[in-house]
Amino acid sequence: MKVPNAVADNRPSPFPLGTYNGEITDVEDRWAGADNTTMFVRVVLANITPADEATGDVGKRTHREDLCFMYDGDSLFDLDEISDGTPFLFQRAAGLLASLATATGHADRGDSAIEFDAESYGGLLREGELVGQEVKFQIRHRNRTNKQSGEKFVEASVGKFAPVG
Repeated sequence: MKVPNAVADNRPSPFPLGTYNGEITDVEDRWAGADNTTMFVRVVLANITPADEATGDVGKRTHREDLCFMYDGDSLFDLDEISDGTPFLFQRAAGLLASLATATGHADRGDSAIEFDAESYGGLLREGELVGQEVKFQIRHRNRTNKQSGEKFVEASVGKFAPVG
């Protein structure tokens, strides 16, 4: 068996850039912080296929996307509106949650905003009610640096969700 050094060092290549169709196959809560005061909801996407001709096939690879629902004890759902002053983790989670709600038919995109019951939709997501739902998603890359080691890496994350079709 030949194992590339990046794999042996637990640095696999990031999920490739592109637009994909995939199925929500699992949703799980992930708690973090010294006192478990930060919670992410991890959405697992599998059965992934390219959504356009410019996107390559990823085989049986899955993608996991984390949405921050609680940060240092503050809940995303206590916010009535997202603005530039909203913490980045909440801005990102609200944007992904809104586009996921639109993609799954639980919200409509208005002229200037997506308005929906985010807390109820977040509950549906956490309870697994969206498992089996197919969505389109776009992967973006962002250059990052590990705070402890200083090692540079590429983070692959969903930029937005959309309905399939």
